[in-house]
Amino acid sequence: MEWHKKKINTKLLLKVILVILCLYTLFFLFKNLYSSAFFQKRDRVNVLFYGKETLLYSIGLVDSVDYVLSLPADLETIIPGGYGYYRVGALGRLVDLEKKPDLFRKSFSLLSLSFIDFYFYPSANRQMNRGAEIYFGEGLIDTGVPSITSLFLSQTNAHFFDRIYLFFRFFAKTKSQFKEISKIPTEKRADIAAFSIEKFFESSQGYFYKKSYRNEKRVVQILYTKSYETVQAISNILEGEGIRVADLSQIDKTEKGCIVWEKESVGSLTARGIATFLGCKMTKGITSPYDIIVILGEKEGEWEVD
Repeated sequence: MEWHKKKINTKLLLKVILVILCLYTLFFLFKNLYSSAFFQKRDRVNVLFYGKETLLYSIGLVDSVDYVLSLPADLETIIPGGYGYYRVGALGRLVDLEKKPDLFRKSFSLLSLSFIDFYFYPSANRQMNRGAEIYFGEGLIDTGVPSITSLFLSQTNAHFFDRIYLFFRFFAKTKSQFKEISKIPTEKRADIAAFSIEKFFESSQGYFYKKSYRNEKRVVQILYTKSYETVQAISNILEGEGIRVADLSQIDKTEKGCIVWEKESVGSLTARGIATFLGCKMTKGITSPYDIIVILGEKEGEWEVD
């Protein structure tokens, strides 16, 4: 009789555990779905595909204007975080060595003067005891929609539902729907062509900006402690997104964390966009005469440019 009761209790315990696991799984899936691109209000989604052929796509969700920028492997560009200039084709090896995939997001956000939402890159070949592959090539590459393989088998910061969302976005389009940004501004650095962020900033205004940010007309001040070049680079990205940065001011006090101050109790799209992109905490406070104040804190070192 006791053996029978123990058997019933064991079955009951297993059922309870199974129910808990099912509920947890459903909660996890719902949380990921809700936080995915399906439920994010965006004007535009910017997606990087890094590899032998590096392509940056910008899909207009409101204006239906889509862009694609192809980047030669031998083109040099500056890498935030104090790494200096690197060839595009060697960035994957740097990411692999430093174990910092977010360098893809930061580097190409700085290059394109926009918020990179998702990035995809190939896995390093561990079986051959080699790191990430280094690519070479000077010419522009043929552009087209990304392959299903690159969307679902590449390493990425996108979650499963984000991949599904991008699948529907990309494969509802044809190659001809993407306007190719074929002119890549460069400057001579030693004997190598380096991407010119300044020239691109002058020529690309309006490519990737988000109308919702511009319509809010929030005026931003950024406070920093060390490098004007670094804060100017961040300012250029925000301006490229359609956010007006009116002032860059140096302060003596070093904040431990990054803070986005706003005078309104409910965060605006602009404040939330900045906080999400930089990884800052949002808070309410006095910001006059500005609408939003960004204190970079420790993020200044992560975005350091030489």
